[in-house]
Amino acid sequence: MQKRRQYHIFVGSIKSEGYLEEWIYDSDNNVLIKSGRRLCLPGIYFLTLSPDGRYLYCAAKKEKDMAILYAIDITDSTSLHIINCIYLQTSNISHLQINQAGTRLLITLFDNGILLEYMLCKDGSIGELKESCDFTGLIPGENSKNTSHLHSAFFSPDDSLIAVCDMGTNRLNILETEKNGKLKIACSWNVEPSAGPRHTAFSPDGKWLGVAMEKSSELVIMNLKEKKHIMRIPAAPINDENLPADIKFSHDGKHIYLSNRGFDSIGIFSIRTEDNELILSDLKHIKTKGWPRVIDLGKNEQYLFVMNESYKDYWSGLEIFRVDETGNVLEKVMFHEMPLATAMAVKEEEE
Repeated sequence: MQKRRQYHIFVGSIKSEGYLEEWIYDSDNNVLIKSGRRLCLPGIYFLTLSPDGRYLYCAAKKEKDMAILYAIDITDSTSLHIINCIYLQTSNISHLQINQAGTRLLITLFDNGILLEYMLCKDGSIGELKESCDFTGLIPGENSKNTSHLHSAFFSPDDSLIAVCDMGTNRLNILETEKNGKLKIACSWNVEPSAGPRHTAFSPDGKWLGVAMEKSSELVIMNLKEKKHIMRIPAAPINDENLPADIKFSHDGKHIYLSNRGFDSIGIFSIRTEDNELILSDLKHIKTKGWPRVIDLGKNEQYLFVMNESYKDYWSGLEIFRVDETGNVLEKVMFHEMPLATAMAVKEEEE
């Protein structure tokens, strides 16, 4: 008997009247329902799940110069429980990332230019601060001091490297962990002026790194072994009015998915390797109803989940697209308006 598959979609709002709530998508019946599990947590701008799917970590703005990081237990089917929280002197946590072992949590502070690394405890709580790295520096070619603006930090598949996007200095830094546990810069690239590196995605084999350039509206591919970028591709047919946001590699490494805000689409790049060279074979765009800020493929990559953020007069809410076994996005199967929504994390379960 085939197992029933459900997707638990956690949604957060960035507004002061915001919330954290759970929606459940029943893919067998194509039904989306609100579960009733909800917390009043205003100012949410990023969510991430632990690899085992037991805990949710939530970045929220408390006030002008204060943010809160919550650890939330999601194992109780009737309610969400806050395990603990950490207060940070910043007005903007731009990204959260957990390693595959579920033991390390990376936090990027956009306005401070600081990368924080916290240890995660077995009960899901946020533990001690292990490291604080300050990336404030100079923009190449500029005489004036510029504050670093870290937009994200991503672990490589084997947790050995960390890719850090610095939008303020237009620099991409690759960090590695020394034997003493300290982080150090293994290599660094100065990207094109005003390119605006936002998010990255490692290929499953760890050889390639895809970078979403928000300001120049490009996809840039890096060869990590040779420590150089090998191609730059327009993210969408328009550049001036398009701001790429999220990027994902498929688990088989044959596709890159890139969200475009402005052109309002998910760009799907088909890729292959020949003689250790990466080749892009084709590109297509799947149009979205709004500004797609976050994308998630789930563990089995049968659906593409898209969160369109609340921005100006744009439609905000969730869209779900069916994906076939070759990685092609076939059709939209569900959309639901979610006013004020910004953040999303998806947990996939079989019953």
